[in-house]
Amino acid sequence: MIAHLLSRARRVVVGVALSVVLLPSAGQADLTIVSGDCGELDTELLDASPHLFTTTVEVFECDFVEAGMTEGGLEIFTDGNAGGSSIYSEILAHDLAAACDGATLLKTETEILYDDPNGKKTDLLVEIDGTRIGVSVTRAITFPPGTPLTLARAEEVLFDKLDDVRASSANVSATDAWQKQILVVEVPVGSDRDQVVAAYGNADPARRADTIVWAVDTDGSDEFLYFGDAPTCESTAAPAAPAPLVVRAFPNPFNPTTTFAFELERPASVSLRILDARGRVVRTLAAGRALAAGDHRLRWRGRDDHGVAVGSGVYLLRLTAGDRSGWRRVVLVE
Repeated sequence: MIAHLLSRARRVVVGVALSVVLLPSAGQADLTIVSGDCGELDTELLDASPHLFTTTVEVFECDFVEAGMTEGGLEIFTDGNAGGSSIYSEILAHDLAAACDGATLLKTETEILYDDPNGKKTDLLVEIDGTRIGVSVTRAITFPPGTPLTLARAEEVLFDKLDDVRASSANVSATDAWQKQILVVEVPVGSDRDQVVAAYGNADPARRADTIVWAVDTDGSDEFLYFGDAPTCESTAAPAAPAPLVVRAFPNPFNPTTTFAFELERPASVSLRILDARGRVVRTLAAGRALAAGDHRLRWRGRDDHGVAVGSGVYLLRLTAGDRSGWRRVVLVE
């Protein structure tokens, strides 16, 4: 993956080339992914192995007031949760899953059915690529505000929540049963996320089995997520960036051919390139091609620009149209 360095006023983040906003559809999340894993979930949703992802997101308070919320975020806010002060953290977790992996909200915390209504519960039920996935959320923080997260505290938070994930998965009714759970662990700084990653490495394999842990550190105006009052939206807030392009790939994983689908709201000059895991362009499917508004599909037969079949592995599709862009991760299997 392509390493790069992004300097922020509050911290320096070393990330990967997926530093883009991925917007699945109208009314879904317009969340800025600063760096890290995004659009990674495919086979991980179905296998029984544990997985760890890390991502840095930029938080804007205007996205968390009612007028600025996504459709799913507003539903979470309106329905409320079973208690506590984590409603905005749940909205962030939803928007992250929607922005990166096209998650669709099925049920909020109070709507999910359980065998024991007084037992352990999960925060959200979503659907990703036709698969039901539970989403649990926790914040790994230390008081007073600004105190660095210790490894012992990270282990305490993570281990307890992993136990809750397994308990809620055993408790959910057959009607709402999910294939797997994602545990989103939110922290205010990258060094705290590193402690969560270290704690994950110390977790007993049985404790983290069949769970996707997504460690997320937040940039921007994020204090309200952890310590502050309800978010506010200043009238001087910067205008939103152009909405990112949504690009689908099917089948994915594939062998030897996959099709990329995307929609243009207006005519645009389009470029579509395939990059390998090291960021090298292996195939250019379009380079400044003028396309009309509407739905478009382009097929990749798993060959490079010289017509030679590429090897199995992970590839990145980069689509640009005017001032907008989008990414999609695809996997070529033998």
